[in-house]
Amino acid sequence: MNNNTISKSYYNEIVNKIIALSLISSNKKSKCWIDIICAKIKVCELQKQHLTENKPLFFQKKKLAEHNKKIDNINREIFNCFKSLEEGIDLIATIDETINN
Repeated sequence: MNNNTISKSYYNEIVNKIIALSLISSNKKSKCWIDIICAKIKVCELQKQHLTENKPLFFQKKKLAEHNKKIDNINREIFNCFKSLEEGIDLIATIDETINN
């Protein structure tokens, strides 16, 4: 009976270590994903800056409308990136909390 108890506790210890390792791996992947999202935000901001610097003149109404549409699309993409960033940070916080408990 004692050997059975030891083997169960050893088994539980191994399972807990595997779970912790899996959580740590997920945490690292989430941090890499956040770095990718941050890079995407920087690219979008550079695109937006380029469009802003090369804005058509006010009398070029058609070009100006296209220009404003492009800027709106970039702003929407940046907003979506920030939402993804927030989700990633929440996931990391949850994983860290789980690991520490």
